[in-house]
Amino acid sequence: MGAPAPAPDAIYLDHNATTPVLAEVLEAMLPYLTSQFGNPSSEHALGRSAAQGRLPEEAVRLAGLRDELWAVLSTTVPGLVRFTPEQALPNTLTVGFPGVSGRDLLAATPEVAASTGSACHSGEETPSAVLLAMGVDPAVARGAVRLSLGHGTTVADVARAGRALVGAYRRAAVGRITA
Repeated sequence: MGAPAPAPDAIYLDHNATTPVLAEVLEAMLPYLTSQFGNPSSEHALGRSAAQGRLPEEAVRLAGLRDELWAVLSTTVPGLVRFTPEQALPNTLTVGFPGVSGRDLLAATPEVAASTGSACHSGEETPSAVLLAMGVDPAVARGAVRLSLGHGTTVADVARAGRALVGAYRRAAVGRITA
């Protein structure tokens, strides 16, 4: 049995797995993919060089959307845990919904296409090994959901995704979806 198809108008919040590439981004990144290697998150000279190729205004926009999504979720989901620090990637928000399975929560929100962890562990129900190594309680880690925004994500998408996730969590909290 395959995974259910996402809703036709699903909000795509799994950009860490795969994302469409804008032509101007491809052009700007091509040197870093072919001859000028460097991790833009690194402190060494090659990393700093790669970081200069980023589109800083897009990073600021995505961080604002990420923070807005956190604000919506954290003010309406009691005990929600934020795993990604504010200084993390500007497009990524990983949270732990208490008392529910992240997998079940996402299954109950077909309008949100997101992930429960790294792409290399998709399909597994086990808590993230990274979260467990950080000392996160397994019950909390089980509720982890990774929301990765992209260049096509809008303010309206964030609001709609927030409402959908909160609604699914509330249904789960009263036992309407499996915890």
